Amino acid sequence: MAEPIAYGESVLLIDSKERHYLVRMVEGGTFQYHRGVLPHAEIVGRDEGVTLLSSNGGPLT
Repeated sequence: MAEPIAYGESVLLIDSKERHYLVRMVEGGTFQYHRGVLPHAEIVGRDEGVTLLSSNGGPLT
């Protein structure tokens, strides 16, 4: 079983149009794109493959 996502790891985020974003998780960091903002703290501690929503409701997997 895979470990939860941790700070320092790189994460591949995929939006609803299947665009790919490679993001390194840092404390206090945020991922910003055209569909809103997603704090790294909302990603860290989660399992791979979950879908999260940005501040404007944009889904990221």
